[in-house]
Amino acid sequence: METHRSGGTEVGFLVLAGVSPLLCLEGTMNRADTEVDAFGGYPDHASCDRPSGGH
Repeated sequence: METHRSGGTEVGFLVLAGVSPLLCLEGTMNRADTEVDAFGGYPDHASCDRPSGGH
């Protein structure tokens, strides 16, 4: 899990779940709400690169 501060009261996060292929959860949370995007990692390496484009 990675976290970073995105402002005074907001925290960003990235959660990697499982092994190849990964389930990746990326988002932000603050006192008012939480936003999360889920996407799959690429099966050929163990990181959460956002998909860009298609085949």
